[in-house]
Amino acid sequence: MTSKLRSLALAGCLVASSALAPPAAAEEEGQPSDAYRAEVAKFLDLANIAQLFDEVMLQMWATQKAAIEELVRRNAAAEGETVDEERLSQRLSRLGELFLAEFRKAELPLVDLYTALYTDHFTLEEIKYLNWVYSRPTMKKFNRLQPQIMQESGPALGAWGARVGEQAMTRALERLEAEGAAPLIEQPS
Repeated sequence: MTSKLRSLALAGCLVASSALAPPAAAEEEGQPSDAYRAEVAKFLDLANIAQLFDEVMLQMWATQKAAIEELVRRNAAAEGETVDEERLSQRLSRLGELFLAEFRKAELPLVDLYTALYTDHFTLEEIKYLNWVYSRPTMKKFNRLQPQIMQESGPALGAWGARVGEQAMTRALERLEAEGAAPLIEQPS
């Protein structure tokens, strides 16, 4: 792997991991009881948090992969080189497999992270109530199907977001111009 590709991949991982990290203040609070930690562990299991986290990582990898592909192509074009698309695809596919395998092997202290975060927001009794709710058959079904539903809704939500975003931006630019502001982009004469 070239040093440029390695640097880009590592930078993407740092950005992604910092976006997922809980606030530092949550970690500085006093230690919750073992009973609280046990209830949070039960909640994480009932709520399928590890599986949802895995789904997020798969989506983040897809975004990272696309960004790496674009940068490799852009850098090659700038240097007058051509990209072996098949080789690039194979290497990025393998990089993705290795990255996800390493990520899954990591001993992420999800229970500790969530316990620290939840102590700022929920009492032990509230966590116990959440566990009761999440242990109901309908919630179990919802949690089992949630990753699939998220995956199925992704394209529709993306298309909706693009359409609504374009409409909102058009209206916002029209309003900005109506307020007398100069256009952001000058039309060629």
